Amino acid sequence: MKDNLPGYALTAIVGMLAACGTGSAPASETPVRPAPSSMEGATCAMLPSEIEFGSWEHRSQTRTCLRELAFENWSKARAEATHIATWGIAAGDLDELITTLTRYDSAAAVRNTLEALGLLNGKGNPWVLEYYGEDWKPLTGSDWLVKAGNQFSFDAETGTHPNNHDALLYELAELFGDTFDDATFEETAPHWDSEEPYQLYATLDGRKWTRQAENYGDWYDVSAVLDLVNEMAADMGTLDRIMPLETGDQTVTVIVGPGQSLVSAAAAGLIRPAGAESSRERGKAFEEEILRRYRIVSE
Repeated sequence: MKDNLPGYALTAIVGMLAACGTGSAPASETPVRPAPSSMEGATCAMLPSEIEFGSWEHRSQTRTCLRELAFENWSKARAEATHIATWGIAAGDLDELITTLTRYDSAAAVRNTLEALGLLNGKGNPWVLEYYGEDWKPLTGSDWLVKAGNQFSFDAETGTHPNNHDALLYELAELFGDTFDDATFEETAPHWDSEEPYQLYATLDGRKWTRQAENYGDWYDVSAVLDLVNEMAADMGTLDRIMPLETGDQTVTVIVGPGQSLVSAAAAGLIRPAGAESSRERGKAFEEEILRRYRIVSE
C-alpha cells in the first residue's frame, strides 16, 4: 500500500524545508525589516532592558511569558505573538509557539487537529509531569505529542564504539506498535580505528534488508537508521513512517505516524520536520527528497 500525498501539503512542506537552506537572497531582494519596537500595553512583547535583544535568554523569557499569557488570554497572546514575529528572533521552540498562537484558537484546537490526524494514539508518557512539573499543561503540537508518548528522543552521539545501531533500531521499531514485533536487527561494525562503514541488517517474516551506515566515529548515522526502518515499513505495507523533528541541538527526536498525516501536520505548523540533511538543496530537490525519504507517492 502507498500513502498518497496531497499536492497542497507537499507544496507547503517543500516550502518549509526550503526555508532551511543556507543560501541567501540577493541584497536587492532582501526585505527591509522594521526596527524592533515594544507593543503598547503588552505583557510579553516588550523590548528587553537588562538582557541582550535576540539572545537565547531573551527568546527563552519571551517564550515562557507567551505560554503563561496564552492560558490566561489566548487572544492577547496571539496579538503579542504576531508583534513579536516582526522582531525576527523567533527560532526553535519560540517559533513553534508563535506559529501555534497565530494559527490556532486554543490548545484544545491543536489537540483536536492532531487527534484527527491519528497522531495522538501513543500509550502516554508517565514522566512528563515529573519532568515539567505538576502545573505543566500542553499547548503546542510538540507538547501534545510528548504527553501522548508519540515522540522518541535520543542523543546522536553514542560515546562508544561500536555505536550499536542495532540497539537503536530495536527501540525505534517499538514505535510502530506490533508491526515489527518479530523483526531482528544486526550491526557489523568496523575496527575501532578504521574508517570503513557499518553494515546494518534486518529480517522480518522471511524478508531481509541491508543498509550501509557511515562511520562517524561515536555518532549514529541517523539517516541510515531511519531510511532502513522506512524502507521496511513501506515494503511491509504499513502506512506509518518515521520522521525526524527539529530540536536545535544534538538530540534527535522522531515521530511515527501515517505518512500523509505527518506531512499534513507539518503543513499545518504542528510539527517541524528536520531538514538539515537537505539544507543545501532547493526547489525540486526538496520535493524529491521528501518523497523518497518517507516513501510517499504524490498524486
